[in-house]
Amino acid sequence: MKCYLCGAPATDRHHMLNGYARKNAEKYGLVVHLCRKCHNEVHFGKRSKELMEKLKKEAQLRFQIEHPDLDFFKIFHRNYLDEEEEVSYTIDTELPF
Repeated sequence: MKCYLCGAPATDRHHMLNGYARKNAEKYGLVVHLCRKCHNEVHFGKRSKELMEKLKKEAQLRFQIEHPDLDFFKIFHRNYLDEEEEVSYTIDTELPF
């Protein structure tokens, strides 16, 4: 399996949503495979905040496309997308990643 971020061989599973949302992230398959370097970068690196935000947005998009009958906000109690992102991806049914 390849790292979701860089394409190197993946060694770790990373929940795209963490903390209180981790259990539901697992339930709905909102996980990616990362190499150790990228996994460390996501959690501890200079780009940590940027990468975590990217993964959270992509998790919500993936969820909304794969589970159109479910309400992301009701399940995860957060919205990671702004209105423009929500509108643009509700029109397009392809995963943007």
